[in-house]
Amino acid sequence: MPNTGRNFKTSAFQTRTFLPDFATDAQAVLAINGEKDVQVASQANLRAWKDGLTAAGNPKVTVKTFPGLNHLFQHCKTCTVFEYGQLPETISPEVLAYIQEWIAAQTGLKKADHKTDSRSGKN
Repeated sequence: MPNTGRNFKTSAFQTRTFLPDFATDAQAVLAINGEKDVQVASQANLRAWKDGLTAAGNPKVTVKTFPGLNHLFQHCKTCTVFEYGQLPETISPEVLAYIQEWIAAQTGLKKADHKTDSRSGKN
């Protein structure tokens, strides 16, 4: 059954790993999570991306946790799946700005160092 995102009891958690797809190509990878994500374990997910890609020979991986944001990168109150549609924000402007800056840095349009989050010291 395709994952439509409508039935959270049967499709909320995916066990397939995408690391082999990215490990064979040494392109820059940006992996991001919201700290308050209840669908994906943020720290474990980002650690797996970083460790897996690095071990496979791709050191061009940047991981970032966004404090206070849910799975959809929204500032949340209860941070549950059921709150998504009630929040006025579709995606946090700070996430969009970070992605824009990261792409610019990767393409040489702007020099930036996103290896460490300057606020938290986290990768």
